[in-house]
Amino acid sequence: MGFYKLEIKKSVFKDLKHIDKHLVKQILLKIEALKENPRGNQSQKLHGTECSHRLRVGDYRIIYQIDDDCNLITVYGIGHRREVYRKFP
Repeated sequence: MGFYKLEIKKSVFKDLKHIDKHLVKQILLKIEALKENPRGNQSQKLHGTECSHRLRVGDYRIIYQIDDDCNLITVYGIGHRREVYRKFP
């Protein structure tokens, strides 16, 4: 398995502004680790979608999609577990 390219949407950086700096570091480390293993033990596929996954970091969730044909991971959003699934159905 090769490394994946990482694409982060602009909205993700806006989401990070509202999160505690300590958690932001953890979130960014988890996003970087996706390059090596996008379907790790903590990753779960979202129900009702073909390629969307979520990754848990405390009370926050990272929503991303995996494109195996292009070896591309696209991070769409980060949010509190209470609100993130409404934002990205």
